[in-house]
Amino acid sequence: MAEAVADDILTPLSVLPGRVRWRVAGLRSNVAAAALFESLLAASDWIQSAVVNVVTGRVLVHFDPELPPEIIASTVRGAARS
Repeated sequence: MAEAVADDILTPLSVLPGRVRWRVAGLRSNVAAAALFESLLAASDWIQSAVVNVVTGRVLVHFDPELPPEIIASTVRGAARS
């Protein structure tokens, strides 16, 4: 996934076709932020499912593996910055 690079907000931890696990700054132990982040991703047409683990601050995102990876990375970054 060419666009799955770390920045100050997101760090990709596991990248497979149709699935990426990210560490997201600000989600760990923050129930409200985790719920908002998960709902923003769920509203995206590109994301099939997104599950946030508030204990670890990680999110598992599933998507159509045929989509350009840049779209998924951009969608996750946009939600993380909201």
